[in-house]
This record gives sequence, C-alpha cells and structure tokens, in this order.
Amino acid sequence: MNSAKLWIISGPSAVGKGTVCARLRQLYDAPFHSVSCTTREPRPGEVDGESYHFISGPEFDHMAEHGELLEWAVVHGQHRYGTPRAPVEEAISHGRPVILEIDLQGARQVKQRMP
Repeated sequence: MNSAKLWIISGPSAVGKGTVCARLRQLYDAPFHSVSCTTREPRPGEVDGESYHFISGPEFDHMAEHGELLEWAVVHGQHRYGTPRAPVEEAISHGRPVILEIDLQGARQVKQRMP
C-alpha cells in the first residue's frame, strides 16, 4: 500500500501560505509542491511553470470541464486559479508526499475529490 500523503496548506489570500510552503521546500527535498494554473498574466519576476502555469481562459475551461483540475476558483471576481490533477496523482503514485497551497474553498473541493 502506498504511504504517500496529500497535505494541504490552506487559508485566506495573503495569510502566508506561500511563506510556509517555501520554508518546507527549504527544509525537505521529498515533498512535491504542486504548481497551480491561472488565467491571469504573470507579475514581474514570476516564471511560467514555477510560480504558476499561465494559461488561457479557454484552456482553463477545458481542464475544468474534463476533470483535469482537483480544485479551482475565481479569485477577486476575475482570474481563475486551479490545481492540475495529473501531477498530484502521479507524485502520490510514486510514493512522494504532496503539498497543496490553496484557499479554503479549494481545500474543501480536494477533500471531496480525494478523501
């Protein structure tokens, strides 16, 4: 039986989830840190595939409609953010623990989809 765990660091926007996750990545090599998708434009210093996967609205819609996202939400009424399902499931299947850095709504969705 696979002992890999799915850990969720959750809280409201700007509460410090990223700071906690960055520290965990410094301390431990093993956990897989999921990179979210977003429909917003990159901010200065952000790198596609590291900070986020920056994708188009139609691409995001396709992923959501086909169950390719573990969770997703519209943030501040305009941009969508979501967690791609495949990399998370792949990491778990290879025995790697996974850390998701998501808001409370997303955490509830993941709990329903991956109890």
